[in-house]
Amino acid sequence: MDFVFYDLETTGISPEFDQPLQFAAIWTDENFVEKDRVNIRCRLAPHILPSPQALVVTRISPDQLTDPSLPSLFEFSQQVAELTERWAPAIWVGYNTIKFDEEVLRQTFYQNLSPNLYATQFNGNTRFDILPAVYAAYAPTPRTYSSGPLMTLAGGASSLIGWRLQMASMPTTRMMPWGMSRRPSTSRV
Repeated sequence: MDFVFYDLETTGISPEFDQPLQFAAIWTDENFVEKDRVNIRCRLAPHILPSPQALVVTRISPDQLTDPSLPSLFEFSQQVAELTERWAPAIWVGYNTIKFDEEVLRQTFYQNLSPNLYATQFNGNTRFDILPAVYAAYAPTPRTYSSGPLMTLAGGASSLIGWRLQMASMPTTRMMPWGMSRRPSTSRV
C-alpha cells in the first residue's frame, strides 16, 4: 500500500475557529519511492483572526496571508479533497495528525461543504499517527531514549516526551470552585 506523509500549517490550535494555511504532502509507494509531492497554500479567510504565535511558528508573514494570487480556503479544501481521492488507497502518515491535523481537515471540509469529511479514512485509506507510536516506544524503557535520535528531534523532544509520560502517570485532582480539591470519581454517571 502507498504512503502519504503530510502536515498542515494553521492559523492557530482550534480546529473550529482556525483554518489551514498550508498543506504539504509526499506520496510514496510501499518502498518509499516518491510518486508525487504537493505544497498547497491558501489565503486567509475574511472571518479568521490568526494567532500571532502561529504566524511565528509557521513563518508566514501578514502579506502572505492576503496574497490575492493564492487560492481561497474553499478552493484549497477542494484541492486537498481531490488529492485524497486521487492518491487512494494509501496510509496517511503524520505527527500528531489524528488529534490535530485530521480535526482541522474535517472541520475545513465541513465548513466548505465537502461531502467526504473523513477523506483519509475511506476509499481504502488508513491513518498512522507517529506521535502515539513514539510514546509507545518510549514508555517501556525511557532510559533507552535519553540520548540519540529522540534527544536531537526538535531540540530535545525526548525530555518533553518523558515529562508528558510522567505527568500522565501522576494521580490527578480536581479543584473545586471554593478551593478544596478532591480525587476524580471512578464511577460512571
